[in-house]
Amino acid sequence: MSSSILVLPIVILLTPLFLKLASRQDALTKNVMRLMLITFVFLPLIFGFFNWETFTNTQSSLTGYQTATVFPFSLLGIFFLLCAALVLVLVTNRKKLFTYVSVGTFVATLMIFYALIDVSRDLDQPFASFASVGTVFSMLVANVIGLILINRKDLTTSYVFWPPPMKKAYHASSKSMLKSIALALVALSFGMIVWILIRSYPLFANVSSSQAIARVRALPQVQQFLKTTLDPHVQIDHFDQKQGVWLVQVFEIVDEHRATFNWYTVNPHTGAVTSEF
Repeated sequence: MSSSILVLPIVILLTPLFLKLASRQDALTKNVMRLMLITFVFLPLIFGFFNWETFTNTQSSLTGYQTATVFPFSLLGIFFLLCAALVLVLVTNRKKLFTYVSVGTFVATLMIFYALIDVSRDLDQPFASFASVGTVFSMLVANVIGLILINRKDLTTSYVFWPPPMKKAYHASSKSMLKSIALALVALSFGMIVWILIRSYPLFANVSSSQAIARVRALPQVQQFLKTTLDPHVQIDHFDQKQGVWLVQVFEIVDEHRATFNWYTVNPHTGAVTSEF
């Protein structure tokens, strides 16, 4: 099972807490939200010291800060600088700047998605670890907290999907119904964007490019081909974004040309191998 699925139940469990906090506007709650936002924006700065390349710790794996140095055009370095700036603003408790902080967390979230996709494409393999996935999750939560922090009234009473206060008459107007539908559509659109980003490249895949090659090499017919051929090769051709699979070519070099034995697709999430012919 893809590790991205694990984010789903965690978000579902935290949603009631966020909605409850959004309905409260006292100074203590606002300060708690500010401290929570500091925590979730600061976490990526800590995760930056850990392995970002794989889910298994190896000495050669790149940390978040090393990745930012090796891939300067991935915007990962700017992401870390932006997170540090947001933390500084929140620590100084300048409420007039909280709206800019909320916008900044959204921009930082887009940056981390772009950075992981860009680095993965440059390496031609999934670039993900517990630290990088934790960073993505932290920024998604920070977005929600940031919106709650700048909320200046009890917005939950405007939507028909939120239970009305006790001992108060409540009648769902057409305006509140439209707001509720708009909120639901925005939430659905955001979820679809995240899902498309995840599916567009195997950021959270269980099977890397090297593992895909190993699975193809383990096939009996491929092993037989490797034993009986003078110059055999098993190589990743590319990641097919349309099908969402690794495309592996098994071939031999004949007169400086490739003679294809077969093509194979490997599902990056399940590891299933399918031959073309």
